[in-house]
Amino acid sequence: MSELSGISLTVQQIHSIAERRAREYSGPPVRSAMCAQNSLIFGMMRIYAAVVCRAPIEESVSYDISAYTKWLSISEAQLKQWISA
Repeated sequence: MSELSGISLTVQQIHSIAERRAREYSGPPVRSAMCAQNSLIFGMMRIYAAVVCRAPIEESVSYDISAYTKWLSISEAQLKQWISA
């Protein structure tokens, strides 16, 4: 999604998407990382993370993408590869 140039969702839509994800996920525990570029996106991502935590899904939201290497237990090279894919 590094090529995404815009999206238009309401807080209610974010909450609904997160509720559905939490309700329907039945796999093993997973971790996801979301990097925000501004405070509005950060807040929307935190809403999503707060709702999906009911499932075995752990979300992290940050402004600093490099913080995810330790949290996801991956190298910086792997992270850069995933971002550019």
